[in-house]
Amino acid sequence: MPSPALPWQYLRNMTAIMVTGTNQGIGFGLVRELVRRLDVDQIFATVRDPKSAACVDILKLHATVPKLHVIKLELNEESTAVRKQSSHV
Repeated sequence: MPSPALPWQYLRNMTAIMVTGTNQGIGFGLVRELVRRLDVDQIFATVRDPKSAACVDILKLHATVPKLHVIKLELNEESTAVRKQSSHV
């Protein structure tokens, strides 16, 4: 599958990037590409439920990439967004 046409030149100077919905699809593909292409200090990948079967791929990637942090974040629950702001899964 070819890499998506993204404006990588704008992302190269960032030290931290957060991507939502990373358990599958576009979100996971973007994280996989960021890990490969960019030299950023931290990548924060959010998922609704890190214990779900859908999160297997992002958790496997997390185990091999130290700068990748998987965070539980349910945007439909205001308290979750505030509570998980600084804690990791």
